[in-house]
Amino acid sequence: MQSTLFQNSPNADAARKLIPGAYEQHTLTQRQPDIVDGVLFGSTDLPFEAGAMSAATIAERRKEGGGGTPHINESWYTLLSRCFNRARIVAVILLASSPVAAADLGTYREFTIGDSTAAVIAVTGAAARDTKTVHERPALLQELSWRPRYAIGRNSADRDSVAAIVFSFIDNQLFRMVIDYDRSRTEGLTKEDMITSLSAMYGPRSTRPAPVAPRPAFDSLDTPTVFATWRQGDVTLTLNQSTYGGGFSLVITSVSLEALARKAQATAVTMDAREAPAREAARAKEQADVARAAAEKTRTTNKATFQP
Repeated sequence: MQSTLFQNSPNADAARKLIPGAYEQHTLTQRQPDIVDGVLFGSTDLPFEAGAMSAATIAERRKEGGGGTPHINESWYTLLSRCFNRARIVAVILLASSPVAAADLGTYREFTIGDSTAAVIAVTGAAARDTKTVHERPALLQELSWRPRYAIGRNSADRDSVAAIVFSFIDNQLFRMVIDYDRSRTEGLTKEDMITSLSAMYGPRSTRPAPVAPRPAFDSLDTPTVFATWRQGDVTLTLNQSTYGGGFSLVITSVSLEALARKAQATAVTMDAREAPAREAARAKEQADVARAAAEKTRTTNKATFQP
């Protein structure tokens, strides 16, 4: 039943012609709450929750001048949704197109730059006495030469490609590995073959010029030359070939730790040279004391047993 208030309104005829659900923005009479079943005629509120309406119904009511819920700006919501979807698609594409991560450049088989001396000894199965002390001050410099057990006593086809590894330490930290390959296992391989093999493990090599390694004090005829380099953070890996013999070797180095080792070695050499005279004098005195003690012992023994 329609309200008496609605029937007596001056706009009653116009109101009856409106589409159901629409409202007149210039109505002369405003209905009050709790009059004729609650919701106001022409109110923007829905008689039930907006979630119960379909999207098509809401769109139609907006076209008619009423209905719908002004929760959020639809244009912003649509824009954010599209941006999110596009970002998700781009992320998926990048993930799918990214290459497989290369191995850590500082790791070779079971060994990693920065390992302690004890850790390397444990993996190799070597004894602590096998470690050679190069200098004790100003930093402790040590070396360990190791030949894999499975590289000995087998025929060439079954032998490991590694002939030997020399580990260098500074203050109990591994800073360099020199891997010499068995020549019988690399015979016939070209430089390109070696580069391809290592690139499959460590990724593409560096295009920057290879660093020039310091020449040893007494240069040999078989000094290796660098022909490929890989770089990753603090670690440099160089692939070398001996000039005369043609054997291949791999050198993995921590740039920062090697710099400290070189500085410590230079300082140690200077200290040894400065202290050499005093050290030689102490050695000579020790030898003289030993000779004098032996002579005195002989004298004492002969004196006790001598018979004229």
